[in-house]
Amino acid sequence: MENLEHEGKRNNARKRRISLSALEELQSLVDKVNILKYSRENINDEMSNRSVNDNQQNDDVIDNCDQEEFPITKESLSTRSGKSTTIHFLAGSKMIEKKINGLNHIAPTAIKNLDLKYIKTAPFAKSVTQYITSVSFKPEDVGIYSSNSIILCDSPGFYDTRGPEVDIANGIGIVKAIKGCKSVKPVVLVSYKSSGDRYEGLKNLTHLLAGLIPGIKDYIQAFSYLFTKYPENERDTIYASLKDIYSTLNEKEKSNISFMNILTDMLYKTEDGAQIIDPIKSNAIHRSDEDFQFTITKNSRDTVHEQLRKYQSNIRSGIKRFDYALIKYKLDQLKTLNDLFNQEYIKQIHIDCIRDLSTHLSEEYQEGISILNRCLMYQTILTNEDIKNYQTYINHANHVEELQLRHAHLGKDVVHSSAFI
Repeated sequence: MENLEHEGKRNNARKRRISLSALEELQSLVDKVNILKYSRENINDEMSNRSVNDNQQNDDVIDNCDQEEFPITKESLSTRSGKSTTIHFLAGSKMIEKKINGLNHIAPTAIKNLDLKYIKTAPFAKSVTQYITSVSFKPEDVGIYSSNSIILCDSPGFYDTRGPEVDIANGIGIVKAIKGCKSVKPVVLVSYKSSGDRYEGLKNLTHLLAGLIPGIKDYIQAFSYLFTKYPENERDTIYASLKDIYSTLNEKEKSNISFMNILTDMLYKTEDGAQIIDPIKSNAIHRSDEDFQFTITKNSRDTVHEQLRKYQSNIRSGIKRFDYALIKYKLDQLKTLNDLFNQEYIKQIHIDCIRDLSTHLSEEYQEGISILNRCLMYQTILTNEDIKNYQTYINHANHVEELQLRHAHLGKDVVHSSAFI
């Protein structure tokens, strides 16, 4: 019997060790999944930040120019509309037709302007323009007699094929560059291929412009519209296409004043035939720092909203689990988004998350103090449970201080951990 009992204890111990080992492996797996999840999110954030930084380098070039002397022409709309090719054409590069991997392509050749070596063109669906690139040239070099110099700015398109992170970074970089200019003359490039069978692309483009300049009516004369990649038999249908869009607008679109102003202007400027309107003679927008605002495509905006929802959910879950490292990580990401976009809806979610955490910490402090107050008021002895709870609240407060959560996000309104002592 003694041998059986001894053997039974050994079996139980072995089972416990196996169970403990399995639990440790499971915990290790959970930790690895969390690390992978955070790494994936970091890749997206780093991609956006890297794209913003690349754009910033070219913004500095623009800012350093004598902006009274260098009017800036901005070309910045949908991906694959032919912006880079048009920049080459306007700046004097000789263009030739060729095939690349079986695709038709108009490519620059005999490039004279050294700035143009950074302007890449390709016939492929994937975006090749990664950040804003400026090209300075004198109109007299291309047969236009003017004493001024012009800076053409090639930019990544909206609806970038590399994903919403890059699309969002492009939106930030483009508007930031525009705001740094003394004056701008926007050239809107409309591609036949991007317009769509039912003109969805053209309508999306118009909505995008309406979001870019809320008070666009005052500056609509500064806009020029260039139509690219239109087949010969479609070039005389541009005005009719715009009229068709106008006649089939829904009530929501008709109520969007900026949208209607742009569409009406496009109709007016194409009535006698779509043509290149001279951007040098049109009136510039002189308060670009005030009159342009950040905008992104609807798909990218939806992505931002979804990411914000995840951040808020992660933070609330972290509060319930007292995972202050996760909370700090997510609040830092929220703050980065808020600083980049400066949008009210992002700011509000950041404020809501901070309020949730502040309320949680204040409730823990009040609960801890009430334990001591009850003891003093009723002359009772603290139980082990009371002491354990109080120590837990102190540990939470100390962890918040160690992570500098109060300094980075919460401010002085949240009780310091020293208040428990």
